[in-house]
Amino acid sequence: MALDLTSAGGVCVDVSGIARSDDVLQAAALLACWSDDYGRVEAANALADVGAGPQRRFLIVLDELWRALGSNVPGVVDQVNALTRSTAQTASGS
Repeated sequence: MALDLTSAGGVCVDVSGIARSDDVLQAAALLACWSDDYGRVEAANALADVGAGPQRRFLIVLDELWRALGSNVPGVVDQVNALTRSTAQTASGS
């Protein structure tokens, strides 16, 4: 699947199939999705840096963040911190 940089769109991932009681899997799925989103932003910025795409601004919504943070899974807070701290360099907000 190609990443279409010409249209403004969004990504919505449905994790409702994961049992609400499975905190570990919920946190893992959410972190995987958010990491992928930030990776797409970095790819778009890399293309813009070499003139292969437009410079764009991004807003990444970390929906259900409370689930990941409340999961008490070791490393989740550090991973969320690492993802969201780079927003100034990636022309994004979260």
